[in-house]
Amino acid sequence: MVAGALAAMAMGCNANCFDPQVQPPKKVEDAGGDAVEIASADGLAEAEGTVDRVGGGDARDPGDEGGNGEGQQDDAAEPDSNGPLPGCTDPEALNYDPSATEDDGSCLFPVSVTFNLDTSCTPGIVTPQVAGGNTFGMPGDHPMEDQDGDEVWTVTIPIASGLATAYTFTSDVCPDWSCKEKIGGQECATEPYDDRFFTMGTTDMTIDACFGNCGAGLCGQCPVDSPPSESVVQCKPPQVKVEFLLDMSKSWALAQQNVVALQGSFAGFWPGIVMERIPASKLYRTAVCLEADTDYTFKFAGYQYSNGANEFPDNAYPVDETPCPGGTVTSDCEFGTCTDRLLHTGPKDMTAGVFFWGECDPYPPPK
Repeated sequence: MVAGALAAMAMGCNANCFDPQVQPPKKVEDAGGDAVEIASADGLAEAEGTVDRVGGGDARDPGDEGGNGEGQQDDAAEPDSNGPLPGCTDPEALNYDPSATEDDGSCLFPVSVTFNLDTSCTPGIVTPQVAGGNTFGMPGDHPMEDQDGDEVWTVTIPIASGLATAYTFTSDVCPDWSCKEKIGGQECATEPYDDRFFTMGTTDMTIDACFGNCGAGLCGQCPVDSPPSESVVQCKPPQVKVEFLLDMSKSWALAQQNVVALQGSFAGFWPGIVMERIPASKLYRTAVCLEADTDYTFKFAGYQYSNGANEFPDNAYPVDETPCPGGTVTSDCEFGTCTDRLLHTGPKDMTAGVFFWGECDPYPPPK
């Protein structure tokens, strides 16, 4: 499969070639008027009757039985034997032409493209695929793998340098394209099938993507249209920077459906400070500038702009029954009772630890 694909690319592409988007496969007519299905790069090399890339006639050898000399060029059409013969003169190239005497810049070299697809913001992903265009074929031809279980799926595919091609991702193997990602109306969608598009360079390439989203790189905050985070880089003394980390691995469905935020006495509580998701993980983080050696209260929340869920629901505990003795405080507030964690800042920048949603004891932050 790989060798056939690269050979077909070498026959049919130069540095400025364009890979038409073919979903489902289209048909073209060969020199004899017969319809030929163009489904993939391998199909281009193997389909009977494929148009000859050099002479423009039938691809069969004139000496083959039944060939009847079709595809032979007129003597008058032969290049001037005394003049230069343009072509690829690099023996390392896929389309090396030993008869060429002048390099025309058309050499194609074997390189590879690695796709990293983050599916963590899209529930229901089964076995993601790279597919589409005339290069990547149907769903199932290029399955992706997630060996470490972080919901980032990967595949590396050999390809010819200089190839400009459409491609897409699917959530499973579906011959009718019903499981194809939907990016219509987003900036990266290309006509006519709302595919993605890239041009292969002369060296190996890596493409990071978020399923169903055109944003650069892996998935960030879920849902993908969430407002940006408001983390700070540094604070001016006498304030100190306090970083908050939230592990949503035990409550991932809530994180996929809501904006995750930090609420506290320093942020006016609702709706709080939107937290930034660390891509390819289920950790959220943000940082705030607070006064040194001071007491604060805080907790986390998930909300969809107007509706939401508090980590420790308001009015769920009597004032004298805290859910985390020694770690939270329950007090009277306008909602009846409000439960929050306690924080005391020190003289230097600090991390409050990593908390699971609704649990009391943090664990040490990753280094």
